[in-house]
Amino acid sequence: AVEDEPINQMVLKAFFKTLELNAKVVATGHEALAAVQNEHHIYDLVFMDLGLPDMTGLEASKEIRQFEQKNNLDPLYICALTATDDAKKQQECLSVGMNQFMTKPITMERIEQLLQVFHLTDH
Repeated sequence: AVEDEPINQMVLKAFFKTLELNAKVVATGHEALAAVQNEHHIYDLVFMDLGLPDMTGLEASKEIRQFEQKNNLDPLYICALTATDDAKKQQECLSVGMNQFMTKPITMERIEQLLQVFHLTDH
């Protein structure tokens, strides 16, 4: 998960632990890119906050997609996390290769539903 707000990071970590998911939480787009570039094979899903301090979640997602194409890698599922439910923003997310759009606040139930949609869990 890529989330710059410490409280949201703690909440996401607690949800992932409860769901028995191996997860990494980073605070910036550059940290997300480094994680994906160094360990792409261990990730299935990226929760990407759109409002990051160093680059937008859109920019980071676009960079991830370019890295995957360049290295002939299967694309990770990327879910945008945002505080606003804006149809234009949702279309922007899809246009850079994100798979899903989720508004905050995030709940454990919504994460479970997303994992089921992407067939990433047995729950």
